[in-house]
Amino acid sequence: MTFAIGGLVGCASWIVRPAGIRALRQPWRVWLLGIGGLFG
Repeated sequence: MTFAIGGLVGCASWIVRPAGIRALRQPWRVWLLGIGGLFG
């Protein structure tokens, strides 16, 4: 439930600040490290 609320707030903020989605653009190594940290 917490992630759903945070996700909705994050998606709603893209309506107000469309350039905010650029913060999700990270190199693939950064994504891999994040996934490894969550499930490793």
